[in-house]
Amino acid sequence: MAIDLLRTRNLSAESADRGGPLEIIRNFTYEFRPGLFYHLAGREFGGKRLLLQILGLLLPPDSGEIIVDG
Repeated sequence: MAIDLLRTRNLSAESADRGGPLEIIRNFTYEFRPGLFYHLAGREFGGKRLLLQILGLLLPPDSGEIIVDG
């Protein structure tokens, strides 16, 4: 069994918009493993920066969980 460096389960995040909350990340589940390189790509204003801030533990997600080194 491989050891995960970082794991997410059902990660979701919203951002404030003029019309109310806007869902940016929905149910993101992934297992990041040590020794691998990851590439994050997507359209402009697609939530890449928000995801990195959440994964870096700089911002809390609105729901879901982040498991570090476990």
